[in-house]
Amino acid sequence: MAIPYAVIGAVALAVHGAPRYSADIDLMVADTKVLDRKFWSNAPIFPTELRRGDWDDPLAGLAVFPIAPGAMPVEVVVGKGYAVRFALETAHENAQLGCPVVTPLGLALLKLEAGGTRDIHDLLALDEAQQALTGWSLTHAVEPHIDKLSQDAQSAWVRLKAFLSAETKLQVDDTSRIVPTAPPAKPKEAPPTEEPGSRGRSR
Repeated sequence: MAIPYAVIGAVALAVHGAPRYSADIDLMVADTKVLDRKFWSNAPIFPTELRRGDWDDPLAGLAVFPIAPGAMPVEVVVGKGYAVRFALETAHENAQLGCPVVTPLGLALLKLEAGGTRDIHDLLALDEAQQALTGWSLTHAVEPHIDKLSQDAQSAWVRLKAFLSAETKLQVDDTSRIVPTAPPAKPKEAPPTEEPGSRGRSR
């Protein structure tokens, strides 16, 4: 591909330690030329569908490719705005995939712009995974960029922080809960020795 691109979506989540199922592979670009049929005229594969987003759509469009036998379908997502530019500029080449993948922060900004329920859950999983792997904090990483995102993304950030605060409170409650200690078991007493002829007496 002759224009800047990067892997996003579930594959990027898996690269950063938060795998989940996906039925396709998503690539992000910012160049709307990919929505022009002429762009693919000399390519070895041609998209089966080219969609252009409306003026108020967070995406500029989408290019859908045919499914090769035994392969996952590929969609080229044409984004716009600060989050897309940042994600593409900071993407790192992944040696195993042989292509650039967005960073955790780039992925987080894209997920906020998407703003769906699954995106919020993806961000919670990304935050948990990256904290365990690298000590990375989603809140500290995202805060400096919030003012540059759309109003919808900023609203999604408010919702996400509410989830993060609730999770933090639960963790604090769990660690501060006092678990009562069971009293030490009393040693078993030896059974009383029966006196000769005591069987059958009332007690």
